[in-house]
Amino acid sequence: MQRPLFDPAVRTRGGCRHGIRLFVFLSALVSGLTTAQEAPDRLAELAALARAGAPELALQLIEKEQAEPSADPHWLQWEKVRIALLTERERWQDIEHRLLQITPYVSTEILPWVLEQRATALVESHQGRTARQLLAQLFWTATDTADAGAAARWQRLLIRSYLDEGRAGDAFTVMVRYRQEHPERTDEERLLSARVFLQNGRAGEAEAVLAQLVAVAETEALQLYASLRRGEEPRLVFQAARRRLKDEKLPDELRPAFHAVVAEAAIAMNDYAAQVLALEQVLPYLPAPLHGLSGLKPDQLWEAYTGYALGVANREQWLVGDDARWLAAADAAGPMYPVRARSLYAWLARHAADEALREHAHHAFVERLLSLPQGPALLEALYLHGLPTGTPIPMAARWALFDRALRRADMPLASQLVDTIEVPPPGVADVYGWQLRRARVLLLGGRHGAAVEAVTALVPPPADAPPERYDQLMQLLFDLQSVGEHEAAYVAFERLHPLSQGQQRRELLYWMADSRSAQDRHREAAALYLRSATLAQADAMDPWAQTARYQAAQSLAKAGLQEDAENMLRQLLAATDDTARRALLGREIEQLRLRRNGDAEGE
Repeated sequence: MQRPLFDPAVRTRGGCRHGIRLFVFLSALVSGLTTAQEAPDRLAELAALARAGAPELALQLIEKEQAEPSADPHWLQWEKVRIALLTERERWQDIEHRLLQITPYVSTEILPWVLEQRATALVESHQGRTARQLLAQLFWTATDTADAGAAARWQRLLIRSYLDEGRAGDAFTVMVRYRQEHPERTDEERLLSARVFLQNGRAGEAEAVLAQLVAVAETEALQLYASLRRGEEPRLVFQAARRRLKDEKLPDELRPAFHAVVAEAAIAMNDYAAQVLALEQVLPYLPAPLHGLSGLKPDQLWEAYTGYALGVANREQWLVGDDARWLAAADAAGPMYPVRARSLYAWLARHAADEALREHAHHAFVERLLSLPQGPALLEALYLHGLPTGTPIPMAARWALFDRALRRADMPLASQLVDTIEVPPPGVADVYGWQLRRARVLLLGGRHGAAVEAVTALVPPPADAPPERYDQLMQLLFDLQSVGEHEAAYVAFERLHPLSQGQQRRELLYWMADSRSAQDRHREAAALYLRSATLAQADAMDPWAQTARYQAAQSLAKAGLQEDAENMLRQLLAATDDTARRALLGREIEQLRLRRNGDAEGE
């Protein structure tokens, strides 16, 4: 528990398809960085690590080794490799966070590149409005110095931001101007135009553009979608897309697009079984399939389950309201008829009269979903984005979603999900340990009020709690201090104090003093630091006592009690032989003396 003397923070702390594209990009980026004059050899080595299949390792090493902008003339090359690796891994939030960090330190020459990368990340993460603010800044401030290629990229990002929000008319307006200023030469540009035409209901024009594409893998799926929008017989489109999905050579990344076409055609055909099977394959990937053109939503899968379940009931002549019979049929369907089982459970989960039966149906439905390869993502789509506004997430789904959020380290979502859960899931023996975990998730997720309430209920720990639970509780209290919840932390330390003894009691007094100091209650802080120093012995000068006395001196000085602070520092000076410490104490005593003399002259 000991730390260096006079440390003001004395504290115990617990504690694929992309590969080819990445290879090409990094090869081009690093090809000009091989000479000692242009970039360090180390950067080329890290890029080679990524090309060899270890991009996460390369990112971690870049994070560790990259110098500050002012300290390295090659900083921008390092940064471009870092952003390229994050882009390849589609870590858009990480890109936005990183670029926000460095924006204040970049030069005006580099700023357009930073803004463009941020705008790209925002568009990819479906934050079009914020992206357009950055694009407006680029258009207004950098157009004169930007080349035609840069201006074209910004316009394409602008079009994509409108498409993503369903603002078809705005996307069309920008596209018309874009085509006037930049004659389409690439498949990327033609594909974007086709998407704009499709979203504006101009399927014929979209088909004409798609016919010009020669190297875009998803062209065939878009053509089928365009023909469906043009009025082609849905069953013909459905059959064509299904045939393509049966082709074992079809790349996995293209399958969701063809499933989206199947789903659209099945909806037009009122074929609920086909809708269920297709939508279950599409929802985990939205809005990527067909670039979000189809407009498919999670609530459509709920509707498909309902339609299929009612169809089964009509054929079997079951009465709506005979929930026990429906439940028995769902249980009996089992693995032989999985679509029937999921549909019946889904219907009962939303429409059964008895609340306990609805919860049971949700539990069975969640189990069936999680048995699918894409089940976790499907569960998230249905329960986070497919329930009517204001509908609470049932407990069975909430636990599964909570676990998924924790595995992804999505603390805001995890804390939101666990906020209303005050009892552990069935089967948890260590209830106190689970409650500590819940409180920590709430705190890390930014729900400080709920976290304070949860932590307060955990102090003091049960008498039979193992020692590690005390350490975990202390870590929680330190985290409360870290986020500024000093009053709650102080009260918790104060409640623990009578139950402690010896060194542990001295430490609690110290942490209490830390919180009072952070609250600018310096007189109280000084008294607590001194109690920590002298608890074992009034004239104690062991390392802990010296550290606490030093902090007491700092608090006394801030409280305006400069003579007391000087006395405290002189006691410390007399108790140490260390040259560096004596020099530090001497300087601080002199500063206090000069301040006192200055105050006296002012009077």
